[in-house]
Amino acid sequence: MLKQKWLHALLSFGFLALVFAYMSGSFNEKVDGRESRLDVTDQLAQGKAMTLVSEQEFTYRDFPASVVAAQQANIASRITAKISDVLVSVGDTVRAGDILVRLENQDLDANVVQQEQALVAAQARLFTSEKEFKRLSELRGKKLVSESDFDRAENQLKIDSANLQKIRAQLRQVKATFGFSILTAPFDGVITEKRAYKGETSTPGMPILAMYNPESLQVKADIAESSMPYIEINTPIKVNLPRSESHFIGNVVEITPAADDGSRSFIVKVDYDHNVQVYPGTYASVSVREREVNVLRVPENALIKVGQLDYVYVIENGSVHRRLIELGEQGRVRSGITDGETILLYPREVKFQY
Repeated sequence: MLKQKWLHALLSFGFLALVFAYMSGSFNEKVDGRESRLDVTDQLAQGKAMTLVSEQEFTYRDFPASVVAAQQANIASRITAKISDVLVSVGDTVRAGDILVRLENQDLDANVVQQEQALVAAQARLFTSEKEFKRLSELRGKKLVSESDFDRAENQLKIDSANLQKIRAQLRQVKATFGFSILTAPFDGVITEKRAYKGETSTPGMPILAMYNPESLQVKADIAESSMPYIEINTPIKVNLPRSESHFIGNVVEITPAADDGSRSFIVKVDYDHNVQVYPGTYASVSVREREVNVLRVPENALIKVGQLDYVYVIENGSVHRRLIELGEQGRVRSGITDGETILLYPREVKFQY
């Protein structure tokens, strides 16, 4: 048992030793660290050396975002009725006013007919009342009719007139209810979801279809409070689509005037050219351009890699020194070398004189 423990320990130590050896470059070609001499002017003239010059660049900060539709809708029933037919499928393009769903409406249609008949009868009664009231008014002026008969005619006219208005209101109501049996598209768009089918019973508020307007797509991002000073309405902003490895420039159209209590971030919405093929829910990110800084870069052809370390050859007063540097993204220098120093290009091709 003790031997197994010692063997395990030795194997672990050997593995760690190999890792450290790789990290330190033991398995890579060795770089001579001795000082050598070169003619800087000659190397520069031959394009084998360069003097580093920093450049001013803007820093960018990325934030997660998603594509959303500003104009979207659930097509829902407003009455309880059986679904007679669903006339569209997912992915169909529709125009505003197109009929999407029909509900069974025989009873509703019968109510409309009944109220229309009642309206005709009420109009006839009112016509008779008006005619009688006019006749008695003329007789009243000649003292040929009693006041009580005139009052009865006047009251009947008022009753028939009010009854006609009531029936007209009822007719509007039953027609509106009948209209609820036909569901139409509220705007131009695309059907994205079908939640109910023919034969099912719909209830008020029950969604049957979902749709959105492709022309209303926006990118919605959560931006940290620290980056908000660099964003304004109508500010151009870069939008990245990682899935398709593409990007485009959008325009900030809305900034929520309050931060989220938990994340301390603000919601920013970005419009863009809708010729770009994206869909609601697509993951995206936005790059906020912030402050301008001096950036120093080292080209790839000047680097000597030893394991995970980066070296360059620096020419100082005719002497060449190997120097360890630290690089960030896109070859940005973090430490080890400064603006104005001269480095060798293609150092492996140079024959040094010691």
